[in-house]
Amino acid sequence: MISSVCCSKPRKMSRSNELVYKSSAVIVTLLVLLSLILTPQVTQAQPAKRSASALASKRLMKEFKDVQESDSVRNGVFTAELVDDNIFEWHVKLYKVGPDSRLNYTLMESKRNGGVDHIKLQIKYSDDYPFSPPFVRVVYPYLAGVAMYGNGVICSQLLTEEGWASSYTIEPLILQLSATLCEGNAFVDLRYAELRFTYEEARESFEALSKKGSEDWSWPDKS
Repeated sequence: MISSVCCSKPRKMSRSNELVYKSSAVIVTLLVLLSLILTPQVTQAQPAKRSASALASKRLMKEFKDVQESDSVRNGVFTAELVDDNIFEWHVKLYKVGPDSRLNYTLMESKRNGGVDHIKLQIKYSDDYPFSPPFVRVVYPYLAGVAMYGNGVICSQLLTEEGWASSYTIEPLILQLSATLCEGNAFVDLRYAELRFTYEEARESFEALSKKGSEDWSWPDKS
């Protein structure tokens, strides 16, 4: 016996169901067209980002090689090393600053008291380098003075988009920041010798200072 269900005539689609079906088909078509439009833009953006990153890497590798052969490193002014072999993150240890500065005096006092004998800087570069400045913060010791904003941030217009010049390389950058600290009467505050700030804290302070405008940067040191 043949099932009556199998032999029954197909029901005619109601008008409301037909409208729903057509609407769904239109939506699917629009989504497909939208994906076709957006996909090339995403595809084009990825090579551009890779190209910028490659340019920054090439520039930084050359700078790192050059700085190791520089007079500043040979004369013990500062040292530079990569963090975990990452060309986009450096640690710089500044050993020599202006001899008559308060910073030098307090740094020597720190050494006599068994503390650090150098200033450690963290430098982080972005894919936009050298067209955007690196982010620089003081890791230790705790520095005070008008050249310091707080949380290890140095008040230097050179580190802002407005004050930065793509011609700068690591050696003149470090020497200029050293001069900024000395001229801004920065000093090692021995009362807080062990105080440390995180990268996130420094970054937050830097962004807050940047929003205030260029007039709030203490030392307009772009040469």
